[in-house]
Amino acid sequence: GIISRMIAMADYEGVIDEMNSSLRLTLTKQFDSRSLYVRKERNVKEREDLLPFERAVLSQQARDEFLEDLRGIYDDAKIDGYVIENLEEGRTSSLDFRLSDGGDYILLLLSTIRAGDADAPFAAEFVRGKRAEREGFSLPYINYSRKEDGT
Repeated sequence: GIISRMIAMADYEGVIDEMNSSLRLTLTKQFDSRSLYVRKERNVKEREDLLPFERAVLSQQARDEFLEDLRGIYDDAKIDGYVIENLEEGRTSSLDFRLSDGGDYILLLLSTIRAGDADAPFAAEFVRGKRAEREGFSLPYINYSRKEDGT
């Protein structure tokens, strides 16, 4: 009927209007907790597209220079002074150490190595399974004590 006549007259807008009125369609939408979520499309690269990770290897000379610079900044006297300054009545733990900056953190870590030296004026003992949280740093829990002369 009417649709074939409208198409014949090339009245496309009329055809669309007639279809809308005769079909009586309505658009409805429902919202739920998932309707506002749009899943991100993953861009997965093929394994062959991945570049291998190349690790830079320092020469022995570069390592030696780095360690020499480090020893110049954090020498034994500085490490010893830091630990002795933090010892109260000859004993303390890493929980009580002053950690005002990253330098103090490095001194504390180096003190664990220094404690193993025979000439160190202090001893350090790690407490297994226990951590010390101080001023944003997570540290191993370490008991420090002043060495007696001759021990």
